[in-house]
Amino acid sequence: MIERIIQSSDTKPYTGIILCGGKSLRMGTEKGLVQLKGKSLISYSISLFENLCSEVIISSNSNYYNNVGLKVVSDIYPDCGPIGGLYSGLKAATNNFCMVAPCDTPFLTAQLYRHLLSYCDDAFAIIPSFKGNLQPVCGIYATKGIPIIEKCIQQKVFKMHTLVQELNAVIVSVDIFFNENNCFENINTSEQLLEYNRK
Repeated sequence: MIERIIQSSDTKPYTGIILCGGKSLRMGTEKGLVQLKGKSLISYSISLFENLCSEVIISSNSNYYNNVGLKVVSDIYPDCGPIGGLYSGLKAATNNFCMVAPCDTPFLTAQLYRHLLSYCDDAFAIIPSFKGNLQPVCGIYATKGIPIIEKCIQQKVFKMHTLVQELNAVIVSVDIFFNENNCFENINTSEQLLEYNRK
């Protein structure tokens, strides 16, 4: 069962897109539904975005999330990886800017996304960098970049780092906020899940 959080009335005109398109091969079961500290992984992302956004979209090709009460969109272009989920989520969004996160990254914070929002202006994308590593699936994307993303997919350019370059994304270092605490860490395996449940 997925825990729902009551949406705050103080939301902004942004869309949250939760990427659940992975095959969860290393976890062995649908990753967004496994329990961390008594909550499903995807519930962390839902809670985060429902307090920041006026709508939340789940990008998934399965029916696991059909009863969550949120809009679920499947890939328009299948088998492309995260770029396919991003594209489909942006196409379904009703707001101009979309916050994006994978369903297996429960440590992301509202502070991160609020900081990235300050760089929006006319950007096609705002991507955080932590210790020199880009985090393209934890950024903010403008819907005006949809044609560029579609062009990449049609040319079979699926790498998110390449997309970041094509969008001429604004790169924002967030080291000062998180220091040694890596909020971008994702949970891919049952061993990792067990380790975090023990903490």
